[in-house]
Amino acid sequence: MRTNPVAAFVVKGLDKMSKNLIKSAENFTGLMKPKMEKAVNLIYDTARIKRSNGLSSERGIVLGVPVKTGRLRDSIRKSISLSGIRRVVGKVWTDLFYAKYVEYGTSKMTARPFIRPALDVNKEKLKKIFSE
Repeated sequence: MRTNPVAAFVVKGLDKMSKNLIKSAENFTGLMKPKMEKAVNLIYDTARIKRSNGLSSERGIVLGVPVKTGRLRDSIRKSISLSGIRRVVGKVWTDLFYAKYVEYGTSKMTARPFIRPALDVNKEKLKKIFSE
């Protein structure tokens, strides 16, 4: 009775390879964190611009946050965190309860987005930041 052919082998040096992979991932994270900081600051700064009637990008995107009291603008936050050894996460957000109504609108109020346009208008700059 014949058996199917089997190839058996031993791989040596996995400990060294594993250490090198971890070091490589840490180097990647070290390189990405400053880029993410630059990107997050760009979005954050753009989102916090005070909206005025004439302020728009060259593509016609209306920029800035509507300001009545400044509370919404002052509530905009940013953060950068590491998630595992290969992931850098940047966030720009606000937890003010009415921010979602301003960003997306309601059945009785037109949307006046400020977070999404900050991202949209900076797409090319973001591509450049992460490709450097």
